Amino acid sequence: EYLRQRGIVAGYPDGTFKPDNKVNRAEAMKFILAPLVEQSELEQYTESGYNDIAEGAWFIPYVEYGRAQGIVDGPDKKPSFLGANPVIKVEFLKMLELAHGIDPHGMYSEIRLPLADDVTNPDEWFYPYIRYAITASMTMISPQSGTLGPARQLSRADTAVLLHRLLLYKEGRR
Repeated sequence: EYLRQRGIVAGYPDGTFKPDNKVNRAEAMKFILAPLVEQSELEQYTESGYNDIAEGAWFIPYVEYGRAQGIVDGPDKKPSFLGANPVIKVEFLKMLELAHGIDPHGMYSEIRLPLADDVTNPDEWFYPYIRYAITASMTMISPQSGTLGPARQLSRADTAVLLHRLLLYKEGRR
């Protein structure tokens, strides 16, 4: 409801949100960037440098804006975007944090401990993003499993909760 009232999520034409639907990487980029970037700025991006994005794909503006801003890696480092693939937690956290101007590599960098049973290596590429998400109260360790689920595929509800928690944290309310 918080996100809907701010025009960040709208749901489907039938009035449902479908919280259990999986979110793919292309949808995740729109979800993250739509509330942050003016439509006129997005309209500048009409072509993609990725080898797997078809000409005219609806998500080109979001992906290419994200690439231009360093939110996602692009060619030559990564030739494919894989937009239809489900977004996993660590990918979403990375894109979300970078889109909001957060530098998780510099913040709390003194913390290099195992964070959970499935996040133990501080040298993993995703460690700083998970570390920041914990410190910002965006995510927590599951009390049942002792894990953070970095490779878990996210649903619409999952992405909404992570964004909601980040926004509350930035407002000083979390």
